[in-house]
Amino acid sequence: MVIGKVHLMRRDFDRADWYFDRALALSPHDAEVLIQLSMYQTLLGRPEQGVELAGRAMLLNPYHPSAWDSYLTFAQLMARDLEGGRSWSGRSTFRARRSAASTPSWSASSSPRWR
Repeated sequence: MVIGKVHLMRRDFDRADWYFDRALALSPHDAEVLIQLSMYQTLLGRPEQGVELAGRAMLLNPYHPSAWDSYLTFAQLMARDLEGGRSWSGRSTFRARRSAASTPSWSASSSPRWR
């Protein structure tokens, strides 16, 4: 998949697409691979596939990092699913706040003493 990313950055989209397809064929049940591929499918102009891949990744890992919500939101917005994008965007913000509040280092750095 890394080679696909290199080709994507070099704007060699056909080769990038081949490597991304290969990564999916080798690891169809790896949530990390699926969420990364969702972004690349969206960037390659196939946001519907990006939405599908992000959804599959989240089903495989229901305790996914909150950053994954933004991958799905981006794909939904690019697919012109504004309602879906808005609902996931709000969920991501809520999860980020909840996560930050429960992290001791964040709580300490946001105390009045450190402002």
